[in-house]
Order: sequence, then structure tokens, then C-alpha cells
Amino acid sequence: MAPVVDYIQFVDTRIQALNIPSQKVITRDNVPAEIDGVLFFLVMDVEKAIVKIQDFKFAISQYAQAVLRDVIGGLSLDDLLIERESIQQQIAKIVEVRIQEWGIHVDSIRLLDIALPEDLKKMMSRQASAEREKRATIT
Repeated sequence: MAPVVDYIQFVDTRIQALNIPSQKVITRDNVPAEIDGVLFFLVMDVEKAIVKIQDFKFAISQYAQAVLRDVIGGLSLDDLLIERESIQQQIAKIVEVRIQEWGIHVDSIRLLDIALPEDLKKMMSRQASAEREKRATIT
């Protein structure tokens, strides 16, 4: 008897970009923010990517969103704004540990936009202006 094929699924094995939709997060010091990003990944083992998980792109997106919220929730606003590169690496490592068993490798994660409430932006701007004025009067 000849093997039967239900369907053929093509899987791109090049690096792919997956949007991480804007996430509402709260930092450790209770500052609300909205963050979005992009995750770059590649399928290393096509069989695992198809057999071990139903929709690997959806699963990666959902998992990355959850990890993003968890990591940001453990950081202060200052850390979030200053340590962007290390935060990206931390999120990528956590996501990689989980999805490597699906035959997928995380190339990198980039946080694209960190949106803060308008009142907080104005307050930070006033504080920066006051610090510049203080430095100007000292010199």
C-alpha cells in the first residue's frame, strides 16, 4: 500500500521576523507602559516545528508576549529605559529555552517602542530641564 499524504506544508527555514504586538506592562515601581517589538527566529528542525506544536508562529508570539510582560514587571522604569540591550538578550534567552524543543532558534529580539503615559513624559521632561538649568548655574 502506498503512503497517504493528508497535506503538504511548506516551512521557510530562513530567518523570519515575527511582530510582538503592543503589550501593556507595569514596571516593578508601578509605572504603566506599552511596549512592542519584533522577534527574529529560524526553523532549525522542520519536523519538530510541525509535529510538536500546532501553530509555531502563534505559539512563539504568545510565549514572547508573556515573557516580555514577566521580565518588564521585574524591572524599574529606570532599568527599562537604560538597560534595553540586556533586556532584549534576557527575553531572547528565556524564549529560546522553551522554543528550541520545537526545533526553532531565536536569532534576536528587538524592543521597538516603549510608550509611557503623557503626564509621566512631561514630568520627566521638566526634571531634565531643571537638571540642565542647575548645571548651567553651577558653571
